[in-house]
Amino acid sequence: MSMTSEMMDSIEKDLVFFGTTSNDRIPNVVPIGFARPLDEETILIANNYM
Repeated sequence: MSMTSEMMDSIEKDLVFFGTTSNDRIPNVVPIGFARPLDEETILIANNYM
């Protein structure tokens, strides 16, 4: 799937949430403070909270 320019703009300007689930279906959703689209298929996500 490729991102549209509207999607890429939204990722760059708005807070992004990243979600996963465990094998037991327990959700884990966290806000991502730094996410930038590199191209139509790649998003750079940085861990700023070390």
